[in-house]
Amino acid sequence: MASTLVPVPPILATTRSTPGIPEAPDTLIPLREVCRRAGIARQTIDRLERRRKFPRRIKIGKATRWSARAIQAWIDEQIAASER
Repeated sequence: MASTLVPVPPILATTRSTPGIPEAPDTLIPLREVCRRAGIARQTIDRLERRRKFPRRIKIGKATRWSARAIQAWIDEQIAASER
């Protein structure tokens, strides 16, 4: 019996450096969660955004959210920069 290759949907494709583990779909997170994950205060986020050194916020109606992937990428960049 011949094996058939099935294409992986883009949402399940591995894009991170962890082989074999699919990347989760992006989610939008509120400011409180951004502060918790990044370990910085709201005022610091505001200042970094004004300097264009932090991911931009996304407005949905009256709600303000950030991309969880963008926040994680920013955190990864900060870690990489500290290791240089």
